[in-house]
Amino acid sequence: MALIFRPEISAGTGVTALVTFYLTALFLFLIRLKRRKGSEKKQTLPLPPGPHGLPILGSLPFLNPNLHQYFADLARSYGPIVSLRLGSKLCVVVSSPSAARQIFKDQDAAFANHATPAATLVYFRGSNLDLLWSPYGPHWRMLRKIAVHEILSTAGIEAVAPLRCLEMRRTVEVVCARAKMGAAVDVRETSFLTVLNMMTSMLWGEQVGGSSEGAEFRRAIEGAVDILMAPNVADFFPVLAPLDPQGLGRRTKKLMLWINKFLGEIVEKKKQIMVSGERRRDVLEALLDLVESGNSQPPFSLDDLYKLLVDLIGGSADTISTAVEWSMAELLSNPKKMRTAQQELDAVIGKHRIVEESDIPQLHYLSAVVKESLRLHPPLPLLIPHCPSTHCVVGGFSVPAGTSVFVNVWAIHRDPHLWGEDAEEFKPERFLETGRQKNDFYLGRGKDEFCYLPFGAGRRVCVGTAIGENMVIYMVASLLHSFEWRLPKGASLELGEKFGAVLRKVEQLFAVPTMRLDTPELYLYSDSAGLMSMFIDRLCNYYILFLIIIYILIISWMVSAIEREVGSDLVNMKFSTPNCPKSLATLHRATSEHVIGSALSADFISSICTLPASDSSQSMTHRQIQSQTTMASPSSSNSPALGSSFFIQFLAATIPFITLFIALLLTIAHYITIKLSQTKSLPPGPPGLPFLGNLSLILRPNLHHRLADLSLTYGPIMRLRLGTKLWIVISSPTIAKQIFTEKDLDFSNHEQPIAATVISYGGSNLVRCSYGATWRMLRRVFVHELVNAKSLDAAAELRRGEMKRAVRGIWAKQGKCSINVGELGFEVSLNMLMAMLCGEEQSVKWREKGVEFRRVMMETVELLGRQNVSDYLPLLSWFDLQGIERGMKKRVAWMDGVYEEMIEERMKMRECGAAGDEEGESGKDLLWKLLKIRDGEDPRFKLSNIQLKALIMDFLVGGTTGAWTTIEWLMAELIHRPEAYRRALNELDTVVGRKLAVEESDIPHLPYLRSLIKETLRLHSVIPLLVPRVPVRPITIAGHLIPAGARVVTNVWAIQNNPEVWDKPHEFRPERFLPGGEGESIAGGFGFFPFGAGRRKCAGLPLAERMVPFVAANLLHLFEWRVSEGEGTDLKERSGVTLTKEKPLVAVAVARFPACKEMYE
Repeated sequence: MALIFRPEISAGTGVTALVTFYLTALFLFLIRLKRRKGSEKKQTLPLPPGPHGLPILGSLPFLNPNLHQYFADLARSYGPIVSLRLGSKLCVVVSSPSAARQIFKDQDAAFANHATPAATLVYFRGSNLDLLWSPYGPHWRMLRKIAVHEILSTAGIEAVAPLRCLEMRRTVEVVCARAKMGAAVDVRETSFLTVLNMMTSMLWGEQVGGSSEGAEFRRAIEGAVDILMAPNVADFFPVLAPLDPQGLGRRTKKLMLWINKFLGEIVEKKKQIMVSGERRRDVLEALLDLVESGNSQPPFSLDDLYKLLVDLIGGSADTISTAVEWSMAELLSNPKKMRTAQQELDAVIGKHRIVEESDIPQLHYLSAVVKESLRLHPPLPLLIPHCPSTHCVVGGFSVPAGTSVFVNVWAIHRDPHLWGEDAEEFKPERFLETGRQKNDFYLGRGKDEFCYLPFGAGRRVCVGTAIGENMVIYMVASLLHSFEWRLPKGASLELGEKFGAVLRKVEQLFAVPTMRLDTPELYLYSDSAGLMSMFIDRLCNYYILFLIIIYILIISWMVSAIEREVGSDLVNMKFSTPNCPKSLATLHRATSEHVIGSALSADFISSICTLPASDSSQSMTHRQIQSQTTMASPSSSNSPALGSSFFIQFLAATIPFITLFIALLLTIAHYITIKLSQTKSLPPGPPGLPFLGNLSLILRPNLHHRLADLSLTYGPIMRLRLGTKLWIVISSPTIAKQIFTEKDLDFSNHEQPIAATVISYGGSNLVRCSYGATWRMLRRVFVHELVNAKSLDAAAELRRGEMKRAVRGIWAKQGKCSINVGELGFEVSLNMLMAMLCGEEQSVKWREKGVEFRRVMMETVELLGRQNVSDYLPLLSWFDLQGIERGMKKRVAWMDGVYEEMIEERMKMRECGAAGDEEGESGKDLLWKLLKIRDGEDPRFKLSNIQLKALIMDFLVGGTTGAWTTIEWLMAELIHRPEAYRRALNELDTVVGRKLAVEESDIPHLPYLRSLIKETLRLHSVIPLLVPRVPVRPITIAGHLIPAGARVVTNVWAIQNNPEVWDKPHEFRPERFLPGGEGESIAGGFGFFPFGAGRRKCAGLPLAERMVPFVAANLLHLFEWRVSEGEGTDLKERSGVTLTKEKPLVAVAVARFPACKEMYE
């Protein structure tokens, strides 16, 4: 006993301790044995087979650093489902598609949790887990919903495509600089920075890869990902997790706190921007709105926001950059396949433009290259380990709850039984059409659907799969298209793998690029040529102001010198003789003219005034003047040999030469600008004057006719240089379809001319608002609250009442005096819209201001349609030479006062409870609904008071303008063509009858009337040149480059009157829009779209389709319209913002059914 216990411990005490220890061990052993027997009774099936490990450690000592390969070797020995103990943790490895199917599909809910690393739990202790590690439940569903719908939705991904394009152009420029030096490029490093900048630009609008803090952020993200995926003793022995023996938890917490601090500064900066009102509607703003609203269940907190951002950035940067590196490495090791990919790129894109994301669907071989690379080298070869929440059975084996389940997709992707004997070879062809018959499982048509799953499967599949695969293809395509690639001299390509957070190459890939495109400007992210062109353009535009300032400064200095020479007394004296100059201005003018024409001399000064003075106290004698002049003369003995007159003479002599030199310099610069434009493959166009370009063209009437004539010479896509602005004019349905469908997102912004900016409250309305979340909100309000079917049906009786009121007015004038049909259509349309907006009773009050309101609105529309020189020469906007801005502000201010009065009156009615609540939601007028949204009663929308008034402006101005012009043109065409007129009346008499007025419900049964309206819109488009679109990035259309910021004008009038599209287009033939006519097929191919197309299509079209036929049908059915004898109908056009008649249609209305007075009264 003495050998066992220390001398100071008694033998009895030692025996007691020893017995206690053995009894405790025996007790724990019996408890464990009982639990094991209970679990064996519960699980009737055995665990999967696997290697026998050591006691306590299990198989930990035998693990291979390349864990995916070690598990694949085990699968060859023990089968596709293997179990092994790693410390105290039971692990199951799945290596077959059938077993993967059971996990990800048949029992997806049971396997919906991820096995959370111990280091993660140290950081997240006391807070919710992030999207990656959160257990399946309400919190995870909330995070996933936000990630999928707010960040990674199809619309959201498309909306930020220009940002990804800019970052890719930046990368191409960086690689180009390396290519010029003949230096190698670190492919993974370059790809990582590109992805990081793409993601941060998408999330909060700024890149971080190039700044010092950005570099720290990048290292912190990389470090956090590596730590979370690193082997941790605490993961294998959970009892040690609180001790964090390797310190990985503490390191993770330190890194994440720094990341959160970095993100917190960005969030605070974003909040300040949002408070100031300068919202850019990026992803971070949308997420902050969710945090502040608290509408999500469970609530989405600021802490959740930080974690979600880290998940998205950390999860994308490493995996995507690694996938790009593997794709480039495989292509470099297979030169023939690289050439095939580049040949496809040249065939689809050519060498005269850059790769765009919209090209990806046509790059079949390159997509197959990326898929094959992901098959051979999946970013996460074992995916994220899953943890079943209950006891499960997979492949006939038991998988207890809490087991860590690994799916070895690396082994599945290389299984020769699935992919053939060449499964280890790089063969992109297996993913092409020819290879799909062999590999039907990839398409989900075979027995197993889980043979290819590089991003996981089931409900825990990677949320960024779509954008991840898209970004990899886009980046590889850009690198291959822009450069030839080779290995550095003496280097060999190794394809060895290194297991870690992601599956990386053992040796990073370095490759030497060589430029392969024909146009050097395509390698410039900053578009140096474009910037130079813009700079020179502006310099040329401002040169007049520059010269004026130079003249003013020189002349002012010269006059000051004259004053010093002549003396202040001469300048301030008063002459009493009428022959003398009477003011200082006259003296200055005469002096300046003399200085510019000749040298300054004392004789000239003395000759200004030679008569004696009558009052010695108020004037000077000739002798006194001559005396002072002599004293000041440079020839005077008291003056220096070279006085200030010398410099004056020198400047006066050199001013003409300075002017000529500057003009010559700027002319050369303008010539360089033209040459730069030509090298950038702009569309052809007519030559223009220096500095002004083709500005004189737009100041002539009927611009749409002139542009159509020019298109016959220069083609369906042409350019016009208008001052400092570039117009791209489209006159082809094929090109229009490409712009409004395939490239619609890139062309989703509208031009912002000065007059439109004023009437839209600074771009706050639906028409002029920049595309983004705010515009989408405004459109939803307009479409779903103002012009949806329910609202239009509810207001049908209001429109009917206004139509009856108009009929009574015509009945009172019928046969007595002529009626201006355009003004009549305008009045009826405006009254209908006012009744819909503020109700029948209130509209009567505002009708008292109707005459003034109509006048102001007509003047506003006319100002809006006038071409403003200040829009094309921004320098002149300071002067507002045409007075358009002043006139627009004056009229908009008047209408704004009316809107404010309407809103105030409506608010008083709401407060007094006189809103007619008993009528239900459908009975509310539209202003009531808008005020409800503005006051925050509808959580779906956030509408400011300015936006509310801007929507009212859209509703009234847009609704009346299109309606009355269409009605006037329709009546003019029918009066001019009696046969069509009679056919329309016969249809009305047949469908409606001769004793009833037309109702809106009759319109669907009047096909000929509807064809009349369509034919009218075809011949006389409401807006012949649709609202110009402005691309957000350089786009190639029909082989021509359209620079970012250019004005893309679609001449819809030319398209709808094109003889190549329509048969005899200049004839009025409504039959073409009847069933079986040519209009049915042509309209679908962008041969007929008077209200625009794409996402910026006229939002008020549902209202126009009801109101215009209803008004036109009643006017035709109830009255016969005649023009004065000998006058005829003039069909000449006058273009503005809308296409109106040059001479208003004035006609006499005669009742068709005078016996049925009840129809008119």
